[in-house]
Amino acid sequence: MSMFYDALETRAPAEREAALMAALPRQIAHAQQASPAFADILAGVDATTITDRAALARLPVTRKYELLERQQAQRGQNAFGGFSALAFGRHMPRVFASPGTIYEPEGARPDYWRMARAMYAAGFRPGELIHNSFSYHFVPAG
Repeated sequence: MSMFYDALETRAPAEREAALMAALPRQIAHAQQASPAFADILAGVDATTITDRAALARLPVTRKYELLERQQAQRGQNAFGGFSALAFGRHMPRVFASPGTIYEPEGARPDYWRMARAMYAAGFRPGELIHNSFSYHFVPAG
C-alpha cells in the first residue's frame, strides 16, 4: 500500500502553487456565474486577473455573520443565501446545518469535502473502521 494518497501529495511546493494559481481564475469565474451571492460580492472583479497570492488577497472577504445575514434574508427563496452553485436534487443529496444556523450543501461527487487526502495522510486506509469523534461534520472539523 502506498504511503501517499496520490501524486498530487508529493508535488514540489512551487509546482503545487503554480497549479493552484492556474486554476484560480476558472474557480472565480465559476463562482461569479453560478452563485448569485458571489456574483454580487465579486461584481467588477476580472477573474482572469486573479493569478497570484497578491491578487487573491485583494478579493473581498465574506465574514460568517455576512453569510448568516444573507442566508436568513433569503431563507424563504434560497436556504443558502445564493452562495450554492448546486440545486437541491441528485447533485445535492444532503444539507448540513452548522453552528450559527448556517446551511451548507453537500454535493454527490466522491470526496465532496476534499478530506480524503488529509485522512490518508493521517494514516487511515480503505477497509478500516474509524470512529469519528467530531461533534459535527467535516466542513468545520476539517
